[in-house]
Amino acid sequence: MLKSILSVIGGITLIVVVFVGISFGGMIGKVSTLHPDAMGHYMDMFTKVLETGSSAEAMIRK
Repeated sequence: MLKSILSVIGGITLIVVVFVGISFGGMIGKVSTLHPDAMGHYMDMFTKVLETGSSAEAMIRK
């Protein structure tokens, strides 16, 4: 009984991992085509969003 439940959970997990890999795999490949300075700017914006909680404020460059 427990073995069957764990097998079903493992199967569902594999399906989800494959789906996520197919869905977002192309996006990860596109990151390398960005301008070399772009990731630094995006990481700065992301840090500001985490600090302030406001995406609009993070996009304003001072």
